[in-house]
Amino acid sequence: MLGGCGGDSPESLILSSKDYLAKNDNKAAIIQLKNALQSNPNLAEARFLLGSALLESGDIAGAEVELRKALELKHPINATLPLLARAMLAGGKAQKLVDEFGKTKLTDIAPLASLNTTLSAAYASVGKRDVARDLLAEALAASPDFSPARLADIRETAANKDLAGARSKLDALLSKDPKNAEALLIKGNLLEFEGDATGALAQYQKAIDAKPEFVNAHSAAIGSQLKAGKVDQAAKQLDALKKISLKHPQVFLLDAQINYQRKDYKAARESAQQLLKLSPNNPFSLQMAGAIEYQLRSYLQAETYLAKALQSAPGLPLARRLLVASHLRTGQPGKALETLQPVLGRVDQDSAILALAGEAYLQQGEPNKAAEYFSKASKLEPENAAKRTPLALAHMAQGKSESAILELEQISVSDKGITADLALIAAYLQKNQLDKALKAIDGLERKQPNNPATHNLRARALLAKKDVVGARQSYEKALIINPTFFLL
Repeated sequence: MLGGCGGDSPESLILSSKDYLAKNDNKAAIIQLKNALQSNPNLAEARFLLGSALLESGDIAGAEVELRKALELKHPINATLPLLARAMLAGGKAQKLVDEFGKTKLTDIAPLASLNTTLSAAYASVGKRDVARDLLAEALAASPDFSPARLADIRETAANKDLAGARSKLDALLSKDPKNAEALLIKGNLLEFEGDATGALAQYQKAIDAKPEFVNAHSAAIGSQLKAGKVDQAAKQLDALKKISLKHPQVFLLDAQINYQRKDYKAARESAQQLLKLSPNNPFSLQMAGAIEYQLRSYLQAETYLAKALQSAPGLPLARRLLVASHLRTGQPGKALETLQPVLGRVDQDSAILALAGEAYLQQGEPNKAAEYFSKASKLEPENAAKRTPLALAHMAQGKSESAILELEQISVSDKGITADLALIAAYLQKNQLDKALKAIDGLERKQPNNPATHNLRARALLAKKDVVGARQSYEKALIINPTFFLL
């Protein structure tokens, strides 16, 4: 009914698509453009318009393909390249974007500002913040009122912890353009950062009212509700978003997050697989997929996703923590420490990473280093880790080993977690009290009977006692639980 059959010429189909695009009906426009390209695959304008419509619809990979074809067919670079850059960045190809187009200089003012703004974000994501700032400054100099550049400047100001400056710039933008959906979204983000979840949600809703198809505003609202533990409300909001853009990558990401929070990891995996089909190189997509596989105990698959995520976005703390934990679950403390190495010198305030470092050194057979990192972790969270574990570790660091060990023994009995158990095992191994270490490993096994690392620890202690037969049996148990486990 949209005119794909009969005698419609490619030119008339392109004109029809433009009408649909003007009405924000991307679905109808895409159908018309695909029909036009069936008649003539070499229509540069149709390729460009199709790429633009696919980008707006969330088909990032499809958009990149069409926009590249448009460039090959000599569609004006000033129109095509800014959109292609946006598609590449959205698809997690920041480094490729920098390598391929980082030095490109467009001539027209608006395209120059648009491309430089996107390139600025790409350079920032690969750690070249000085280049990013210079490009953003060029964009603003070329077009001081270019909204995306102003919004990027506001984000940069907020990222530099100048919240007052960010608010001032944001208010100036909103005073001239009160229905700017991106600006309203940023205002909500600032309120969320300041702890005003209710105010943030109100701003997200204003952004949605201003631009109902604005996926990022829906996403922020859903994320805020998930953070507050309102999973059912988040699911309702997602249902509303699905009616607008069912196959947008963000929809699959949010669906995966909601199911992940519900602990329905199999349903989360299905959404993550759909997400990866649309954005296979996006680090956040890979991080989500890795987190799900980790929960499903598919550690090797988790490692594949998480390592790939860190390749393109080394600053993702969750991906790094999960990758380290996956290496530990598969008995690879060397790889765990290798993954930790880039951040170990600057994580004195990250108790989770410090605790993982302690566990890695314990598996590696270095109880002194393990005790050091467990102690560092404990000082950061004196009221966490079963309340008393940090205090016991602190006592151990002070040389009060006997009283510390007594505290850890008491904690390991009552605490469902394993921090105290691991610290206790590390302390016994450090003192070469092997029988006591084995008894502590018994307690750890009761809590985690299906963790091959537990049996690996027992094997190490038995080997230290010259009990080769017992050590072999423990190694065999580890391999029965996980045949891919690396024995040490």
